[in-house]
Amino acid sequence: MPATDFPEQTALTEPIEVLLSIDIGTDGSVSRASVVTGAGSPFDEKAVEAAQRFRFRPARRGAEPIAVNIQFRYTFEPRLPPPPTDPTGAPAAPPTPAEPAFATEEIDDAAVIRGERIRATVAASTVSLDDAERVAGTQGDAVKVVQSLGGVARAPVGTSELVVWGAAPGDTRLYVDHLPVPRLFHVGGVRSILPATMVQALSLQPGGFAAEYGRAIGGLVRIDTKSPAEQVRNRHVRASARIDPIDVAGATSSRLGERASLSLSGRRSHLDRTLDLAAPDRIRNLVPIPRYWDYQGKLEVRLAANERLEVISLGALDRVDRSLPSITPNLAFTERNHDVFHRVGVRFRREHANHTVTRIDAWGGVDQSRLEQDFGYTTVFARQTAVRGGLRIAERREVHRRITTDLGLDLEFARNENDRRGAPSLPPREGDIYVFGQAPGDRIADDHWRTMVGQAGLYAAALVDLAQGRVTVEPGLRFEPTVVSGDRVVPVRETEPAVGYATLAAAASPRLRTSWRPLESVALHVAAGRYDQAAQAQDMSPVFGSPVLEPPRAWQALTSIETQPWPWLAISAAGFAAKQDRLTMRSPSATPPTAALLESHGEGRNVGAQAEIRFRPRENLFAWLTYSWIVASRRRDRHAAWRPFDRDQTHRAQAVASWRHRTGFEVGAKAVVASGFPRTAVIDAVYDARTGRYDPVFGAHNATRLPWFLDVSLRVGWRREWPSIALATWIDVQNATNYPNVEEIYYSADYRQRGYIRGLPVLPLAGLELRR
Repeated sequence: MPATDFPEQTALTEPIEVLLSIDIGTDGSVSRASVVTGAGSPFDEKAVEAAQRFRFRPARRGAEPIAVNIQFRYTFEPRLPPPPTDPTGAPAAPPTPAEPAFATEEIDDAAVIRGERIRATVAASTVSLDDAERVAGTQGDAVKVVQSLGGVARAPVGTSELVVWGAAPGDTRLYVDHLPVPRLFHVGGVRSILPATMVQALSLQPGGFAAEYGRAIGGLVRIDTKSPAEQVRNRHVRASARIDPIDVAGATSSRLGERASLSLSGRRSHLDRTLDLAAPDRIRNLVPIPRYWDYQGKLEVRLAANERLEVISLGALDRVDRSLPSITPNLAFTERNHDVFHRVGVRFRREHANHTVTRIDAWGGVDQSRLEQDFGYTTVFARQTAVRGGLRIAERREVHRRITTDLGLDLEFARNENDRRGAPSLPPREGDIYVFGQAPGDRIADDHWRTMVGQAGLYAAALVDLAQGRVTVEPGLRFEPTVVSGDRVVPVRETEPAVGYATLAAAASPRLRTSWRPLESVALHVAAGRYDQAAQAQDMSPVFGSPVLEPPRAWQALTSIETQPWPWLAISAAGFAAKQDRLTMRSPSATPPTAALLESHGEGRNVGAQAEIRFRPRENLFAWLTYSWIVASRRRDRHAAWRPFDRDQTHRAQAVASWRHRTGFEVGAKAVVASGFPRTAVIDAVYDARTGRYDPVFGAHNATRLPWFLDVSLRVGWRREWPSIALATWIDVQNATNYPNVEEIYYSADYRQRGYIRGLPVLPLAGLELRR
């Protein structure tokens, strides 16, 4: 709009700024512009009007253009009034050149997006929020789409495990913003810990992540939450409510003055009551049905034009009960699980004019878990309480137009208190040979122990552009000393005092990531490095484990290729290999030494490949196909034979599609085919006259598998938006073919007969969401 059409600008005595939130599509056009921090009318309206005419170069992840959201500060500069004229009409003085009133319509994104530039990633998977909510089988839960990405094994029904590229669930690091969280899903796996209204972006890095992150020998999952100001947009208050057969949820966002905004949300489950009406008793007994609640809150304050403060808090609680009925009351099996965690964090971020970003993150929290297993004649009890916290100071600086450096200090501590009573063999750990519901031995022990773990990670990395973006190299190094202390190095005895211990381990982890773009539509990535993490505190008992376990480590190497021959088609493929050692395994000895029931001699190897094809012929239609081939193996030590990992899933193929009509009507489908998990067969049984029980005789370790898994999910929905309200409703059908998937095997008391624990039958779920 020409400056002469905006007379208010001539009255300005100082610059006026309007902070905008701009959605940029895959073609570089602006799909939406809204005011985050306004200056009042008519400046807000004029800034939005001008931003909608902007044209950007599309952001890219690899070869694929991606939609992004940026914050853009639009400045109205004062314009001098026209010079006075004498009676003859001649100007009294030469006019002073005026600054343009509006930015030009062709905008270079490098001049707009300040701070963190988009960095090349290796084999990373990302999904837009809109696509994630439309994937069938997720019931609109955006975070659950991570279970549908390539390289992620299918989680058994009733669990929240996330097995990425053959790594154990505890080997993958999980972040919500800068907060490390113990899990992304509620214990039953039916829902994530974050509602879609809080999620801004989701990314999965199955391996090869940069030196900025550590304490994981598997992968990395990051979820970025929405800015409260973005949720409010140009309103003062927004609210939403949602209900379906799983839970009920509510959320609200509000503006607190000109510089601050706040969002709050919470959910509570009622699936146990739903299944009382719809599911048979066998489902409630054998499949864990969770009872949970969660909460989230985020406060954002703009301290200055280049400074921002965020405070985020979240938490989740789960209770799960399940049982294995028996005609003999003293052989019935029940299990009760209780988990809760809380997190609160503060982030301060400053963006400097020289493309430098300084960030300070601090966080703290509490984790509590309680497990009880009742076998009729004996029980198993385990409880853990952990107080955790951390501090990160980081700076990303552009030292040269082709060199960007990352420097940081990453501190973390945990104080753990554990109680455990029962059989040392229960609960079973990875690598143990057992069957579901197997009675423990008659050896009973108990222990109470405390540990402290402190880690200080120093890291440095540089992103070097060697050929105007076509060749980049990112070397990095992470140096991390770890201090572990405990209250007892051996079990307490009546005649001996408790003796504590402290150990120090220092790891230097080099990393290297490279990218090459021989063509505009083709990108090649290679990464390699070493990764470390601390041993688990629950394994450091002098009675049930060992207090001197070594920290596990892994070497990873991976490569990927991405190509986009046409705007509507993107193809990617990746291959990887990982070697793990110092894994915690149970001692093979029948009579292990004192405080050495567990050892750090285990080894692992994971190799595999995955391919993905994504179609988007139209904005309202998308589909993707993924296939993963992964072989994950473990062995007790370097002298033992390799065996399949308990969660190995060699083959996994998936197809996802969704279409939305201009009226808001949408349909979608998802099909998953996967290998069954390894199991050790019972080939015979021996009667124990002393206890009156049968003891199983096992075949080769993990030599058999559960049957193939098949799931087809369907989704039908409708969404409509009006100026002041939005309504969405859907029906999501899981296991639409009612295929009897096998989740586990259980045996009769004498092991002569066996049965299958099957997953949920066809399960239609209807939902309703209202946003205002």
